[in-house]
Amino acid sequence: MERTTSSDDAIPSYDEPLIDAGARKAPEQKFQTGPLKGRCKSKWIEDLVPSNPYIGIDGKLHMERRYDTRNFESEESFSNISNAIRQRVKDILQGKRQQESNGHEYYFSIDALPFFRKHCRELLNHGWVPVIRKDEYDRYGTPIYPDDRLFEAEEMNARELPDGAFIALIRCPNNLEISDFIKPMPVEEVMEKAAAGQLGFSNQYSRTNQIAVAILDEKKGWDGPVMLPNVKYACEPLEQVKQYGTGMFEGIGVERTEDGQIVIFRLEDHIQRMYRGAKFYDMIPKPPKLEGKEKTEQELKRWEHQQFEQFRKLFTQMAIDMVRANEKYIPPYGQGRLYLRPDFFDHGPKMHADNSGRYMLMMTAIPIGSAESYFSPGEKTFLMARRRARVAEGSMEGLVKSIAHYGKVVRLLRTANAHGMAGVIFTNSAGDRIEETNASSIIFIITTKDGKRKIITPSLKHLTILDSVTRKTCLTLAQNELGWETEERDISPDELLLYSLRDENLFGIIKKIMDNADKINDGDFYAPSLKQLEFAKNIQDIEALAAGTGAALTPIHKIQIGRVNPETDEIEEEEALIEIDRTATEPSKKGMGPAGKELFDLLLAVKSGKLQKNMREKMQGANASEQDKIAEKLAQYEKWLTFVPMEHV
Repeated sequence: MERTTSSDDAIPSYDEPLIDAGARKAPEQKFQTGPLKGRCKSKWIEDLVPSNPYIGIDGKLHMERRYDTRNFESEESFSNISNAIRQRVKDILQGKRQQESNGHEYYFSIDALPFFRKHCRELLNHGWVPVIRKDEYDRYGTPIYPDDRLFEAEEMNARELPDGAFIALIRCPNNLEISDFIKPMPVEEVMEKAAAGQLGFSNQYSRTNQIAVAILDEKKGWDGPVMLPNVKYACEPLEQVKQYGTGMFEGIGVERTEDGQIVIFRLEDHIQRMYRGAKFYDMIPKPPKLEGKEKTEQELKRWEHQQFEQFRKLFTQMAIDMVRANEKYIPPYGQGRLYLRPDFFDHGPKMHADNSGRYMLMMTAIPIGSAESYFSPGEKTFLMARRRARVAEGSMEGLVKSIAHYGKVVRLLRTANAHGMAGVIFTNSAGDRIEETNASSIIFIITTKDGKRKIITPSLKHLTILDSVTRKTCLTLAQNELGWETEERDISPDELLLYSLRDENLFGIIKKIMDNADKINDGDFYAPSLKQLEFAKNIQDIEALAAGTGAALTPIHKIQIGRVNPETDEIEEEEALIEIDRTATEPSKKGMGPAGKELFDLLLAVKSGKLQKNMREKMQGANASEQDKIAEKLAQYEKWLTFVPMEHV
C-alpha cells in the first residue's frame, strides 16, 4: 500500500486502516457521572494537533482554535497533522491513552473533521462514534456522517460551525459495533403533525436525535450509560433474545406542562417494574464471593439493595438525558407527548436455554400524539376471546412487561381487525375470568341509578396481569378526587354481560333460570348470585375503558364474546354481543362516556402537572384542616412527576 510522505515515516499513511484486524479493543472502562472532569493540558495538544480542545484545571473546556484544516491550500500541508491524529486514534482504539479520556469520551479539534469523515465507518465498526459538539455545554452533539453518505456529508460541509465547536469520540458500551446512523427527521414536520392531531402512535416518527445505551456483564457490572446519535447497532446472529425471548420493555410518558416545563410521569414505578422483570429473567449482576466465602444472608440483601440503587441511578440518568437530548421533539402542551421506550434484553449469544451473561439496556424516544388522537373517533368493538389466555398461570410472569407476551397476541389481533374489531380482550384458560387486552389493562365504570359510581377491574392476585401504571393511577384518582368506590376482583364475561342488560323483563327470566340451575347439566352455565342480580338491576350505565401509557384511556363500546380456534386463531363461534354503549349517538361519532371522560380529564391533568398546580392554588384559600388533606394528596401526586431541567441543552 502506498505511503504518504511525512516528517515521521513511522506513522501510517492517511489512507491505511486505523487498526489491524484482530488487534485488541480498548478494555472496558467504568462509566463516570457528573460534568467533564478537570485534566491537565496534554503534550499531544501542544505539539501534534495545535487546535484541539482540552479540559483545564478549572473543569471547563478550553479551545485553542488557530486554523481550520478545511481551508488548507494543499493536502501536503495537512499531512503531519492528519498523521498525528491517526496515531492518537489508533492508540485510543488499542487502549493506550486512557489517562486522556473523560469516561467514554476523547476530544479533538474541529480541524480533524476530514479525518473522522474518512474513517467514520471503520470507527463505527470498532464501537467508536465521532460527533460534533457545538460548545462546552453540548453534551450530546450531532453525528459526523461518513463520506459515502453523500447528502448528509454535503449538508455537514455547508453547515456553519460555531467557534467553540469540537469533536468528541465516544466509546460505545462493550465496544458495541454500530452499523450506521439514522438521520433525525425534521422537527418542523413533527410539530405540524402534532398540531393537526395526526402524530398518532407509530415508529414512523422514531427518528429523533439520540438514544441511550448501557450494557451489563453479570460478572463485571455495568458499562455505560452512553448517549449516542440515533444509530443502528450490529448484533450477534445468535443473540439470545432472538433465541429465547429473554427481554422486556417499558413505555414512559413525557409531557410539557402549561408553563413549558417538562415532566416524566411516574418514572420510579417504571424503574421498579423493569427491575422486577430483570430479576424474573435473572438478568442481574451475580454477587461476588467475599474473601473466598459465600456471602451471608444479610450481606446478600445489602448487596442486592446496592444493585437496585445502581440500576435506579443509571435508568434515571438515561431517562433524563433522553428527554434533554430530544427535547425539540416534545409537542406543545395538549398536542402530544414524548414516549420513552426502554428495552432490556439478553444481548449475547448462547445456543441453549440459559442467559449469555451480557444484557443491553437501550432507550429510544418517539414523539406521539395526544391521548385523544390515539384511536380515531367512532364506535370500537373488542373481541373477547373466551378461554384464550394471554399469559400462563403458575408464575409471576404476568407482572413482567415481557416482549413474549406481545408477540403471542399478534395473530389473534389481526383476526379481530379483519372482522372490524379494534382489539382483543383475553380471559384465563378456563374462560371464566376477564384479564386484560392485547396491549393494556381494562377497567369498567358502573353508574348506579342513585348516581354513585364504582370502578371494577380484574385483580392482580393471580399474577397473570401487568401491574399497569395507568391502571393504578386511575384507581387512586377515582378514590381520592372523585369519591368513587374501587374494586379489584375477578369478573367473568357472563357477569359483565349481566351488568350490561337494561331490560327489566330479562332479570325475571334470569331469576327463573337460576331457580332451575340444578337441573341444567352444562359446565359453561353461568348462574349469577342474588347479590349480583340485585346489583345489576340497580345499574344505570356501564362504561369499559382500555388503560395504558400510549392511549391513556380508550373507550370500548361493544364486546363480542367468542370462541377461538387455538391452532388458527380464527373465530369459531360468536356468542353474546355485550353492548356497553347504548346511546343513540351515530356510530362514527361515538366517543367516551361521561364517567370515562371525567376520569380521563383527571388523568391528563395529573400527568401534565395541571392537577398539582390547581391543588396548590386551592390550598391558599383553604382552612387548616382542608390544607392538611390537600397537602397529603398533593405530596403523593408530586412524587409522580420528575421535572427535567433544560439549562444549557
